[in-house]
Amino acid sequence: DKNNSNEIETTSCSYYDESIQYAEDYDLWLRLSHANCTSIRNMPRLGLWHRKHGTNNHCGSQEKNQSSSNSNDNMMEDENMRNGIKKKTLIQKQEAHKVAAHAMRRLLMYNNDRNNSTKTATIEGGRENSNNNNTFSTADKAFLHIASILRSPENATCARDLDDAAILLLELEQCFLMKNRTQLSARDVELIQYDCNERLGEIATILVSKYGRAATKNDGGGGGDNDRIGAWGLWCKRCPDLQLERIALFCNSK
Repeated sequence: DKNNSNEIETTSCSYYDESIQYAEDYDLWLRLSHANCTSIRNMPRLGLWHRKHGTNNHCGSQEKNQSSSNSNDNMMEDENMRNGIKKKTLIQKQEAHKVAAHAMRRLLMYNNDRNNSTKTATIEGGRENSNNNNTFSTADKAFLHIASILRSPENATCARDLDDAAILLLELEQCFLMKNRTQLSARDVELIQYDCNERLGEIATILVSKYGRAATKNDGGGGGDNDRIGAWGLWCKRCPDLQLERIALFCNSK
């Protein structure tokens, strides 16, 4: 229950951000894990309590639809309810992208501030709203876009989006490992790197499947901007033992 949950204080994370409509719990988990990466652990068993109520995004509609499906008078009401659920789901997705992007930027900025180093290219221009999860300046929109592609690479609109998402992924990995180096075991580090390699492979696969082999030709070669290693080059570098997988992918691409 949101009202009761607001009474629960979390160390250095305050309360739920009530400016967020539907992704406030996701935002809280991200802030908790940033404050202490060991603050969230897997339960020793699988379990789920799911409370249904009238304002759930997905719950309650089935029962209402069943009770009104035989009444022509309620067809419009049912349609409006379905549209309302779709709208809530879209808002929730957009909010989740925003709070995730803010969490990514917060991690990158934390390490840049601590190391007093040069800002990463992907976060250039994004400091003025660093304390507001729900506000993004014009300069931040590009970062928000790439962060959303990292979460849903299948939604990329060009090959450059996927290259930028791959670069951001490895920057986040490096910053997370650096920030939490005293709290992570060797096994933790191994699992994090494995997970990043899997996501990197997914991004590279989508790159070739969606934009063809031509999207990899200048990756890390040539001069100028082509010196930058993108999704394909990073995957090759991080996972050199997956040559057969890459050959198979090439054979099935244009």
